[in-house]
Amino acid sequence: MNSMWRIRVLVVVMIGVIVETAMVLAGMGPRVLIIAALLLVISLALYLALDLGDVVALAEWPSTVQTPRTSDGVEWRVGTLRMLLSDRRRDGANARLHDLLVGLIDDHLAAEHGVDRNRDPGRATAIIGPELAAFVAMPQGTRSQPTYIARIVTLIEEL
Repeated sequence: MNSMWRIRVLVVVMIGVIVETAMVLAGMGPRVLIIAALLLVISLALYLALDLGDVVALAEWPSTVQTPRTSDGVEWRVGTLRMLLSDRRRDGANARLHDLLVGLIDDHLAAEHGVDRNRDPGRATAIIGPELAAFVAMPQGTRSQPTYIARIVTLIEEL
């Protein structure tokens, strides 16, 4: 037996002695077998849980509910959208803006209509309409005029 188990057994025996002494002093009489059995069951369960806690890894359960990340009451995508619209001279900004807007379209389709654009593209196209469908199919690096992007954002809001 290693020293940890010796300490554990000593703790359980000490608790048993204290409980038995308290019972005798309270006039309940000695109940050695009952107290020993209860202490044995409780201590085994406790020590098993403590020992398993050291070797069992915490489970990361995937969430099916996606909560939008917000900062100061503003959804994170709004801040990203503002930044991308103000800094559209870089080539990567146009691709990120396209990805962000397509993500918003997908979110609206899933939340409002229960449609996944990748699984049911025909139904998704019927819901979003030809203008948004053309935007989704557009290559990511394509530069768009600010008025066109404003129109796309308006159509997304109307979904």
